[in-house]
Amino acid sequence: MAKGQKRAARRPGGGSVRLLSSGKWQARRPHPTDVLGVPTTGQIRPRMVARSFDAKVDAEGWLWMTTADAFLVAVETHSPTSADRTSADPTLEVYANAWLDGREIKPRTHAHYRRLLDQQILPALGARNLSTITPTVVRAWYAEQDRDKPT
Repeated sequence: MAKGQKRAARRPGGGSVRLLSSGKWQARRPHPTDVLGVPTTGQIRPRMVARSFDAKVDAEGWLWMTTADAFLVAVETHSPTSADRTSADPTLEVYANAWLDGREIKPRTHAHYRRLLDQQILPALGARNLSTITPTVVRAWYAEQDRDKPT
């Protein structure tokens, strides 16, 4: 590396932020289709998406937001539960059961999660469709929980 040249900081998802000679900050990350495992039409290196910004914080913010968006798309499209869904908007109980069954976790952790679902979460929210569970609904549910039990 040449003297005075700044090394690009690595971020999750293969993205990076670097200072350009123009004084602008460049944020780069793999193209979303490459992140999601879609073939890159015979290209050897993955395609990159890049934008430049006046401030480093703006470049980092863009990188984190686009990486989070790509992650959410990947979770939704590659979720083991997506094939098991009976409708586009399953109930929390259907989703939570499929989610728990699809995890590779230790038996004791599985039992703990199952107990939390069965005793606290599903009785109150299990019949609701996922699209109807908003932060307000979760806050109201949480406010009704026993304060003497640990969070």
